[in-house]
Amino acid sequence: MKTSHLLSISYIIVTLLFSQSFLSCRKPLLPGPTGEKGEKGDKGQKGEDGQKGDPGAGGGIGNVYYSDWAYYSFEGLSSGYWRYTVTEPAISNDIITKGTTVVYFKRNNRVYKVDYLTDTESLTQRIELGQIWLYSSWNPSDGTMFRYIIIPPTASSNSSSNKSSAKMNTKTSQQASLAINLDDYYEVCEILDIEP
Repeated sequence: MKTSHLLSISYIIVTLLFSQSFLSCRKPLLPGPTGEKGEKGDKGQKGEDGQKGDPGAGGGIGNVYYSDWAYYSFEGLSSGYWRYTVTEPAISNDIITKGTTVVYFKRNNRVYKVDYLTDTESLTQRIELGQIWLYSSWNPSDGTMFRYIIIPPTASSNSSSNKSSAKMNTKTSQQASLAINLDDYYEVCEILDIEP
């Protein structure tokens, strides 16, 4: 009887050991606790400089910024004039005091500089911090497109374009803008190396 009891206990122990070893080989169903954070690694070597990219739209030379041509929805004023306000964060105090902001409009396939005055029509601008105010004696909402160019005071004239360098021949964009005939839109685009 003792032998049979010992055999039964031995059988149970062997079965438990076998079951335990079999179960310990299975992956746990839940993840274990997160381990401690390791030490910070050494700083890697500096990579090589990439190739210089082509200038992007709105870049021009010397960080000149320009908008796309767009139609603006003017509102009628009680004075009989029409007004539209352009919000442009690039117009900083530095731009107002030392840079140049010029607005052009396109009508009947011709481009004119704003501050336009004839015997019967006028279109003027007022530059403020972050804004361009346009005032017109007619409603330019239909058929008239607008574009503005912002020349910062520290724009460099170091352009790869020989035409631009020769015509600008100055250190700052403020001086450069004085050398440009701002009334001639296509000359401005050529000198500043921007798409007309």
